Amino acid sequence: MDIELLIGGKLVKGEGEALPVINPATGAVIAHVPEATPGQVEAAVAAARSAFDSWGRTTPVERSNLLLKFAQHIDDHAVDYARLESMDAGKPYARVLADELPAIADVYRFFA
Repeated sequence: MDIELLIGGKLVKGEGEALPVINPATGAVIAHVPEATPGQVEAAVAAARSAFDSWGRTTPVERSNLLLKFAQHIDDHAVDYARLESMDAGKPYARVLADELPAIADVYRFFA
């Protein structure tokens, strides 16, 4: 399971305390995820502010294409995302796969 932080376009390990992620349906610990430190949060905010200027200059067509690409990524990896969400939220896998993930992808398509 990938548990890195995305800061400035790079995946980095959280340097804070590792917190357990518990499957509420079973009580099993499915991962330990290190928190971001205050410095990492500040770096993420600075990266987001920096990216905002260039994102603001993209055309509607470019933005639409990126949202559609993201929706397709969700569709292409739905089985993996459904497995992860089922473990994280304790929801039935079949419901996440059949109901939630298609709805999430459709939201991105709508806004595209």
